Amino acid sequence: MVDQEATTRTQAFLQEWVSRFGVPEVITTDRGTNFQSHLFHNLANLLGTYKNRITAYNPKENDMIERAHRQIKAALMAHCTAD
Repeated sequence: MVDQEATTRTQAFLQEWVSRFGVPEVITTDRGTNFQSHLFHNLANLLGTYKNRITAYNPKENDMIERAHRQIKAALMAHCTAD
């Protein structure tokens, strides 16, 4: 991603996620300013999506994504060592 500005993040979310997978019911983000902008908040409201904010770098709150990252890492390592 070119930068972390709210407009860049919002555009990327629409083009890379919503256009491919549809509108999510829930968007879980950290409390980064790019996700707390009026633009991103208004987009979530327009899409009818609930925004769930969590604390960054908090494994207790991020347990589901941390588990997914471990599974992705294991799959990548297995794929890379298989060749």
